[in-house]
Amino acid sequence: YLKKWESTHQWITPSREGRELFRVGDIAGAQKSLKAAIAGGSDDGRLYYELGYCRQAEGKTDEAADCYRKAIERLSTQAPDHLYLFNAHYLLGAILEEKGENDAALSEFDRALALRPDTPPLRYRKAIIYREQGKIDAATGEIEAALKADPNLTPANYLIGLLRLEKEDWTGARGYFEKAAAGNVEVASSRYCLGYIAFREGRTEEAVASYRAALQADANQKEARIALGNIAYEQERLPEAEEH
Repeated sequence: YLKKWESTHQWITPSREGRELFRVGDIAGAQKSLKAAIAGGSDDGRLYYELGYCRQAEGKTDEAADCYRKAIERLSTQAPDHLYLFNAHYLLGAILEEKGENDAALSEFDRALALRPDTPPLRYRKAIIYREQGKIDAATGEIEAALKADPNLTPANYLIGLLRLEKEDWTGARGYFEKAAAGNVEVASSRYCLGYIAFREGRTEEAVASYRAALQADANQKEARIALGNIAYEQERLPEAEEH
């Protein structure tokens, strides 16, 4: 009906034009039409979300955050089930996280999860923040929930491995680092951590093999170099220690 009407009138509203340009990825064109629609009196929360996304794509994060807040305010009543409301909370949280405003970021992530609880990457982001805040149990709970919902969320294996390692749960940590390395995520760091666990458990040869595997994955893996140097020094292989 709209296509027929527009073919007769040769006219399209700025809001519809902006939304169509946004859909096809024309950021500059979309912004122009979206701003014209808002200036013309449109109070559609979807327009504010799309304008915010355009702003974020240009690196204007403060302006994007302002648009997302306006989108949330409107969509909460206009279209509380719309995906854009979830996205606005999620992306606003990501901006706040980048700025180091972690508590505010967590609040936005929680609001997003209230709309769509089964979102493993969002729980993964929460776990990262909790770990930075030293809330290891909270971080572990989020990452376990993420992996339960999506066992293939491979980066989560590395993160939960670190959490187990920090609690000196060697057995628990080992399995997660092996999964991370097998999934090609943080391979060098995972191999280093496996070596660290083996060394702490008294299996020096296995530790050396893991450290060398870490260097094979990334020749600049400094921790593995230091560990190999220390082992060589303790075993009085001084030229090798000096080289590392």
